[in-house]
Amino acid sequence: MHGFIVLLAVSTTSALVTMKIEMQDPNGECKKYVEQGLDYLEIKYARILMFENADKKQLSRPILGNLVCNPDKFKDNIYHFKCDGIMARIPKNRIGHSISIAVAPKKQMMLGPIDYRYQEESMKLVENGFLGVDALNSQSFQPNQHISVKNITIYDLKGPGSILDHDFNNCQGFWPKRLIGDHGVYMSVQSKSLGYGWLRMYFDPSGIGEEMVWIV
Repeated sequence: MHGFIVLLAVSTTSALVTMKIEMQDPNGECKKYVEQGLDYLEIKYARILMFENADKKQLSRPILGNLVCNPDKFKDNIYHFKCDGIMARIPKNRIGHSISIAVAPKKQMMLGPIDYRYQEESMKLVENGFLGVDALNSQSFQPNQHISVKNITIYDLKGPGSILDHDFNNCQGFWPKRLIGDHGVYMSVQSKSLGYGWLRMYFDPSGIGEEMVWIV
């Protein structure tokens, strides 16, 4: 995948954008899959990636705005984020967006290989020894170590007082794209018939100009 530069007037956010990510209750209806998930996996940071709304059939679009969202607190299964970065200078009613989340283990579990643009500073898999051969050989797949997002709310992205709600509903819809059971970077996608889910991202864009490509 190749990026390219877009010559575009941009500005940093003038007002604080915040985001709330509510996770599925470990003891709720998705217990079978997520009972231990929040003990083993966490969201290290998130991004709000902005592009210009276009034809729904257009699967490739350049990133025009990029806000990085760092967790401010986690309480009652809810992450609270503060976001800052680059906003695209296009009319607010033409701004489309996707949300990406970077997920990393909190303690040793069965893990897959690194197959994305990896940042050790944020993920710390090497520092924590999570990818050591001996450590991985002692692990086995546990079906209840997934995490699943229930709802995402973004505040003030399209101006003061704006609220953007993303209802992921239960963990079993859009199967299995609402369950996350490994480290990586994931991007939100929306199906007209199935609702919201997640796709793996193979790069983690830190700026603007690179292409977003959807393959659902």
